[in-house]
Amino acid sequence: MIKYIFFDLDGTLLPIDENEFTYHYLKEISLYLAKYGFDKELVVKALYKGMEAMYQNDGTKTNEEVFMNIFNKILDKNFTSNDFIPFYNSTYLNLEKAIKTSIQYDNLFNFLKESNIDAYLMTNPIFPKIAVINRMGFVGLKEDYFKYISSYENSHYTKGNSNYYLEVINKFKLNKDEVLMVGNNEFEDLMQIGKLGVKTLMIEDFLIKDEKCNIPYESIKIADLEARLKLLLKKGN
Repeated sequence: MIKYIFFDLDGTLLPIDENEFTYHYLKEISLYLAKYGFDKELVVKALYKGMEAMYQNDGTKTNEEVFMNIFNKILDKNFTSNDFIPFYNSTYLNLEKAIKTSIQYDNLFNFLKESNIDAYLMTNPIFPKIAVINRMGFVGLKEDYFKYISSYENSHYTKGNSNYYLEVINKFKLNKDEVLMVGNNEFEDLMQIGKLGVKTLMIEDFLIKDEKCNIPYESIKIADLEARLKLLLKKGN
């Protein structure tokens, strides 16, 4: 019986190509910081090194702490996450141009709420919460749709590490047999959580394949997600 659904964001609920999104993100934030005298190439280097450090996080610090430590060291500054709120509330919103199609989720999440299904937004926690919330807004996803939203402030691991999922499962004392993961990345959303015995449903619109993946799985179009979940829950999973 499914009681909890983990939803990925980018390439799943949010119809974007992640490579295109990353390109536009790096362009916008480097241009933003260039206004304050920072070299664009150095900013990109600091961002990549900070992200790399988050992927290597051993769980002793939050991803925010790990990222800001490396980012500040390279730029020789003492930034905090709050310093970037103006960027995420302004220039960052330009990234909506990367959205590939219009889609609404009110009916789906109202149905889940009526069915007593808890939704968790399990987006790769390499961004601050404000960036995640604003990105959700591109397709009308509301914060109160979710019991939990992962971000770099509340996470100690990243996707690509099964401990990322295990941290949330343990935090909320979830039964893994009652969890369904909905994602689009064979390695991050299928293989890693599959190690924990969690069921998966893959979204194929922006499917990211992995040559080492040999796990059979069901995949659907994002447009069919609401109908598939309704059928799945109606049948008692």
